[in-house]
Amino acid sequence: MKKPTYYTVIPAKIRYDKTLKANEKILYSEIKALCSNDSVCNASNKYFANLYNVSKDSISRWIRNLVDKGYIEVKVFFKDESKEVEKREIRIIEEGIDEKIDRYMQKSQTGIDEKVEENNIKINNISSSENELAENFEKIWVLYPRKDGKNSAFNHYKAWLNGKKYAGKKIKLTNKQMWYATKKYADLMVEQQRESRYIQKGSTFFNETIMEYVEDE
Repeated sequence: MKKPTYYTVIPAKIRYDKTLKANEKILYSEIKALCSNDSVCNASNKYFANLYNVSKDSISRWIRNLVDKGYIEVKVFFKDESKEVEKREIRIIEEGIDEKIDRYMQKSQTGIDEKVEENNIKINNISSSENELAENFEKIWVLYPRKDGKNSAFNHYKAWLNGKKYAGKKIKLTNKQMWYATKKYADLMVEQQRESRYIQKGSTFFNETIMEYVEDE
């Protein structure tokens, strides 16, 4: 295939991120260069694989890691009344997920009460108020790719906050842990282009499956 002739820039936060492989940094810059005026890149894994002479699986892993680090987000759109993929959109996230959550925590600790980015979660000083619990849960639930079983999922969410028995132990999860776990699962479903019927209901995921995606804080 004909190689592009445009140039691109790799931001410092990407260049010096030791958790990223060199090829992942190059792919990030390629995606950034391909973004249209509305900051969307529609290139497929096949396009990138041909461009860099690697397998589509390699591209998928690179994209997955960039998603996990909060540098890009991926959305898949299906054709009407069909499970056939119509297009995929990749967007550059100018501020990483960790930066957003850490910034919110800093503001909470200094007592600043203001609305931040919609994905930020009230992590510290969780109130027992049902309204606040519901508000925090909604910021996690919006990430989940299948909307069945919401009420049961909410009950499991509250149980994890208070401590829930899992593998013979009582385990407590924070909002931050559940947010990350849910996003990791949702991103995996997008990456695999999983049909909705093959995605776990929210009631099932938040019951126990979420523990498979939880990372220690």
